[in-house]
Amino acid sequence: MVPDAVPLKQLRTLIEEYELLEGMIMFQYSINLVWSDEDNGYVATIPEFPHLSAFGETPEIALLEAKTAAELMLEVLKEEKEEPPEPKKLIEYSGQTRLRLPKSLHRGLAIEAEREGVSLNTLLVSKLSEYLGTKKCANPFVSTTTTTGLYEISPGKRN
Repeated sequence: MVPDAVPLKQLRTLIEEYELLEGMIMFQYSINLVWSDEDNGYVATIPEFPHLSAFGETPEIALLEAKTAAELMLEVLKEEKEEPPEPKKLIEYSGQTRLRLPKSLHRGLAIEAEREGVSLNTLLVSKLSEYLGTKKCANPFVSTTTTTGLYEISPGKRN
């Protein structure tokens, strides 16, 4: 029995997706991807290359175009004997920081925390979270900012 043939369009899509994935595996620069109403498509930028951007009708095409543009930029830098920018790396945060603030602000926050029946730490975390308006994201490689809908995809070590 001969298996059903895969339609040519579906085969092309599978090949394109494979080539995209294959090409992105060793790419170590961060890529920001946003939708543009003006361009009616996706715009990809690479923070390490501030003046570089790429367009695509799909997210995959925009990512591939950005990667291609960055590789061309790296070739130019190499020819001109200039150092390429260092790729950004995924940073692990401890969740701890030391904060210095005016005594009057410290006093006001401590009074408010006592009034609310919570620790100063809990009050500060609550206020900072409220200020930033962030939501947790399940994927550690993607951070989202809810106010802009911006997705940032950064390279990092997968466990």
